[in-house]
Amino acid sequence: EERKVAKEHVLRDKCFFCKHPTSFDYDFTLGDVVPASIEAGEGEFDLVEELVELPLEERRAFWQKQFERCIRCHACREVCYACYCQECIFDRKVPRWLDKPPLLPENEIYHLIRAVHLAGRCIDCRECERVCPMNIPLSRLYKKVQKDVAELFEYEAGMELDTVPPLVDFKLDDQDPFM
Repeated sequence: EERKVAKEHVLRDKCFFCKHPTSFDYDFTLGDVVPASIEAGEGEFDLVEELVELPLEERRAFWQKQFERCIRCHACREVCYACYCQECIFDRKVPRWLDKPPLLPENEIYHLIRAVHLAGRCIDCRECERVCPMNIPLSRLYKKVQKDVAELFEYEAGMELDTVPPLVDFKLDDQDPFM
């Protein structure tokens, strides 16, 4: 007997914001190609805009409140497809980047370094947020970085298989003034 179930009951929240529910690079697909839940760009950065519009002190307080709850279990790192370094800098003994206790200053450093490392690689799968035992809204942080990368480099992670993400590529002869 066939039953119909409302998609709200079976899909994860992230599915309602997905711009690319069907891979653009596949040999075959099971079932019909699924249309995007949203139009490209429609409300994509709403969560980011809410935070960016806050005064700097309030934004800082928001993130401090989130990061002080972090137990630094590394679940976000372990589930992340974009974390693929042979040896994570957070596992190195020399130089040691973080003290062991999950305290606020180290937690901020941990999450900010992760955000920079994921710049140009995060596809907004939100698995980091799903596995976080402390329910820290990590996708807001990574979405902000994703927005900056899109604006600065006109780049969207995962869309061009032959293109190296912007912050992964380093050139000594880079003409940018920051060099």
